[in-house]
Amino acid sequence: MPQLQLDFDAFAAAMNKHSEFDTSHGKIAWSDKGGHAMTYYNYSGLDYRTWKPDTSLARGGIALIVSSKIDQERFGLDDHLVLLASFNRAGAYVAAQAGVQRKGHKSAGGAPIVAQSGIDFMAAFKNSVDAAIVEVLGKKGDGGFEYMSSIAAANLDCMRQAVKYR
Repeated sequence: MPQLQLDFDAFAAAMNKHSEFDTSHGKIAWSDKGGHAMTYYNYSGLDYRTWKPDTSLARGGIALIVSSKIDQERFGLDDHLVLLASFNRAGAYVAAQAGVQRKGHKSAGGAPIVAQSGIDFMAAFKNSVDAAIVEVLGKKGDGGFEYMSSIAAANLDCMRQAVKYR
């Protein structure tokens, strides 16, 4: 019987093809932290780490819930974004939300974004992440946080590409 799942190899392959990431430092793979994370760079030279997602099936297997943490290291500390998303059997977005935490600052959660007709899902998601960053920092961002909504959106897109119903 087919079931929804996240193909981790397909996720890494999508990350390698995504225009947001600079692969000149090497292939993006689940090779960091004992195979539990992948480290990569954006085109501004900042490094990020995505931790291997956890997945759960919704009742009846009608949706896949995926959660992952994205780190951006700064001065020996790392700032975090926790990404939570759900996808239907067709691999389409159902909903997504992100929470941000900056070391030494408070945390904030972005508004949940629900897929619906007439909404630009990715733009709404990025706006939600940016609003959470402003709540934490009092401004859009600095250092790696100024790119965090784009990094989160790229990860979300790669997750979507890795959702399989088989």
